[in-house]
Formats: sequence, structure tokens, C-alpha cells
Amino acid sequence: AALACVAGSASVLAFAPFYASPILFLTFPVFIWLIDSSRTPKAAAVSGWWFAFGYFFFNLVWIGEAFLVEADKFAWLLPFAITLLPAGLALFWAWAVALMRRFWLSGFARVLVFAIVLSIAEWLRGHIFTGLPWNVPGYALTAPVELMQSAGVFGIYGLTLIASIVFAGPLVLLADAQSSWRQALALGALPIAALWGYGAVVLSAPQAFVDGVKIRIVQPSVLQTEKWRPEHQRRIFDDHLLLSV
Repeated sequence: AALACVAGSASVLAFAPFYASPILFLTFPVFIWLIDSSRTPKAAAVSGWWFAFGYFFFNLVWIGEAFLVEADKFAWLLPFAITLLPAGLALFWAWAVALMRRFWLSGFARVLVFAIVLSIAEWLRGHIFTGLPWNVPGYALTAPVELMQSAGVFGIYGLTLIASIVFAGPLVLLADAQSSWRQALALGALPIAALWGYGAVVLSAPQAFVDGVKIRIVQPSVLQTEKWRPEHQRRIFDDHLLLSV
């Protein structure tokens, strides 16, 4: 449980503001090895839940800030919010891992099972009860901006499938002695290079503009603690006007 939680927590480094996606080359293989070591779907589900709890806890710990805006009234709810929401979301991955274990195969085939079922679980998480698709694993392949362009082809859940194979496969194959370092490196690097190359081509193409249309996005970055205070109302309004000119 501790190993699963630490690996899931470390996976958060793959997303903003860190963008250290190579961390998944270590944490996703650990995820697969945890499933390997589980004798039953129930045991696998427990490992999957702990991995996901660490993943979602550190991905969503920022929501606690909302309970500090009026801390005297709502601060007591903060520990419940930052633990119960990740615990609930982790059930999606627990179910997915239990399902994986039922269809678990040997060799590289189990990486494919892992990628397919995890992508389905993430699609469900993004749609059930209106969905909360926050930091789907596919987002690890959206930085730099060249990689992001592939989302227009595969969608974020397609990128999740690709990311799961690319990040989990190399070390798993090496550990199984099914590939050389060169083959493992190719599995990890070539798909990412292809996605980056596609994005570079897309971004280098001439951009189309529509005549007579102007769009401006205004973000004054108002602190939550100041947002609803009457004494700041005029300044905030003036900031919006200034940015809108």
C-alpha cells in the first residue's frame, strides 16, 4: 500500500506546474508490477486504489484553498474535502485494476491490457455524474505545445492509451528480459518523437484568421480572499476595464 501510494503521488510530477512527465517511466512500471504481485483481483484492486489515492490526492489538494476563503466558517471541512474526493475517484482505478487482473496476460500483452482498461476507466471518470477529467494521464503528453497538437487527432483518452503504453512498456520489457536497451528506448522515444513531429508540422502551417472578429480573454488574477470583499470591488472592476481596452 505504501509503495503504491508513493508511486501514485510521484506521478503527479508529470503534470503542471512541474511537467516532469519522464517520472511516469518509473511509476507506471511499478503500477504494473504491483498488479503482477497481486494474487487475486481484490488484492489488485487494493493496490490500484492506493496508487490512485496518492495520484488524486496530490492532483487535487489545491481544492482545499477554497475552504480558507472564509476560514472561520469552512476550514473544518478542508481535511474532508481533500481526502474524500480523491478516495472516491480512486474507486475508478480500483475497479479498473480488478478488471485488469481478471484478464492479465504475460509479457508485453499485459501492458496493452493495462493501457486499454485504464483508458476506459478514465473515460468513465470523465463522464459519470457529469465527470471530473482532471489530469487524465494523457495530459502528460501535452507539454511542450508541439505534443499537445496530437490531442486534436486522438483526444485526451487516446493520448492516455498511448501514454500508458509508452511510459509503462520500456522498463517492464527490460525487467522481463524481452527486449534490449535499444528496443526499450525505441518504445519510449519513437512514439513521443512522432507526436512531437506531427505537432511541429501543425504549428508551422499558416494560421487562418476570420476578418472582423476580435477576441480578448481577461484574467485579472484576483485573490480568493479579496474577491468578495466590498472594499476591493471598485479596484477589481477597474482592473477588468483596463484589461478590456
